[in-house]
Order: sequence, then structure tokens, then C-alpha cells
Amino acid sequence: MAKEHGENDQKCEAAMCYVHAAALISEYMYMVEHQPSLPQGCIAFKQISPNVLQECAVMDDVLKPDEDGMCTGGEFSEKGITNLLRQSADLLMESNMYESLDKVYKLLSKIYLSRRNNYYLGGLHRNLHTAYEKMHHMGKKRQMGCYFRVAFYGEKFNDLNGVTMIYKEKPFTKLPEIAHRLQNMYYEQFGDEFEFISDSKRIDPETIDRIELMCK
Repeated sequence: MAKEHGENDQKCEAAMCYVHAAALISEYMYMVEHQPSLPQGCIAFKQISPNVLQECAVMDDVLKPDEDGMCTGGEFSEKGITNLLRQSADLLMESNMYESLDKVYKLLSKIYLSRRNNYYLGGLHRNLHTAYEKMHHMGKKRQMGCYFRVAFYGEKFNDLNGVTMIYKEKPFTKLPEIAHRLQNMYYEQFGDEFEFISDSKRIDPETIDRIELMCK
């Protein structure tokens, strides 16, 4: 999934995939073989993203290291967790997500300190210095994503009927751009049965007799 996000230039989303992977491995390793230098399970990643807690293992689902060869790959190690966190940090830096970068580096710093890896510690702190300088100079001008509320109405949307979603787009994306793209995509699928509503008026589902989509 991280690779797919990367190919679509969704660097922040790709970074979160690596965070989730590192959290999942940390959770397993914490239960199997506790190492003080490593993150103490998924809870250690909570400050990066509360969604990481979804990776918390249920005791009945914990796998044995020698069971069917699962959880025995190179990723299930200190090196594996470190590599995942470093990939996440690089992508967070590129996507201007400096606050999350700081939290990822706190986990990496603990690993590097335990190994007395001064070379990587130096690079980590140089990157943090650069990140905080950028935060200071950019201020409120930092280019972040644009978010749009999209609601689906109509039985032919199946499980999406009545569901409202938040779409993230690239910085400076305008409403007409995403509206035009969604309109074309669903018109090809539903034809004349599809109607696009671009204002924010309240929709009464009882009055709908065709496929409708609202975008704000």
C-alpha cells in the first residue's frame, strides 16, 4: 500500500503506511521478546497517529514465531523497525509534516542511543534542525493538502448510500477540479441516472429517485 501511495505522489499517506507496519511489528516483538530500546508496542506510536492503535494485537491472535514460518522474516527485528521508521521520516520531511517527523525521530533516537550510533544520531538532529527552520520560515504558508466533503445518495451506490467522506487532494486543488473529475467518473458508470449537486444544501433522502452526489 505504501508503494501504491508513493506512485500516486501521496507521500504523507505512504509515510503512515510505514508507521503502521512498524507499529504492528513492534506490538508483536513487545509481546514475544521485550527489548527496552524498541517501541513498546503500538501505544508508543499513538502520538504519531491514533489510528495506529488498530494494530494492537488481541491475545488470541498472537502468532508463535515458529508457527508456519510467520513473523520470522528480517522485518521482525530492530533493523526492520528502524528501516520502516526511517522511510516514514523521509516521506514526512518531503510532505512538510514536520510535527509528525519529530515524533518518529523520538522513536528512532531511542534506538540509536542504545546502540551509540552517533553517526545516525547526528543526521537525525540535523534533519530536525532543518525541519524546525522550515516550520519557522514557512509559518502559515506551508503547502498542505486540500480537503473536500463528498456525500453519496442513492441506492445504486450500495454501501456508500448516505455515506459522507473526506477526500484529500493536492495543495491548491480547487472545488471545480475535483467536482469535474468525480462527475465524469460517476457519469460513465451511471449515465443519465446520475446527478451531481455542487452546493451545500441539505439533502432529503426520501425525495431522491436517482443517483446523486454532493461535493463541497
